[in-house]
Amino acid sequence: MAATTGQAVDGIEQSPTVGRWNYLTVGGLAALTEAAIYVAGIAYFLVILDFASVGGALQQVELFVANETSLYTMYLLIYVVFGIVLVALVLALHERLKADAPMLMRATTAFGLI
Repeated sequence: MAATTGQAVDGIEQSPTVGRWNYLTVGGLAALTEAAIYVAGIAYFLVILDFASVGGALQQVELFVANETSLYTMYLLIYVVFGIVLVALVLALHERLKADAPMLMRATTAFGLI
């Protein structure tokens, strides 16, 4: 109503669903990114590294030494990148759940940010 009269309205925030990059879009992309990181990690350890076929501890150490750079890259992706993307997902879930389930929202946000 204030928009038709030209009066300024104080205290009204823009809706988080307005615009191209709203919290639902960011949260959805974050969830898909995290799923892709999990699939990439599973594929790396089971198919590319073939960790399951290695028998003894000495063979495991030799496998890790031979693939040190790729292991470093995969661990960086699995832990660091996943953690950064998780923050975006947690904040999107926070916005999505705060009106309908405030207690669930608080628990989800706390566990996600920890």
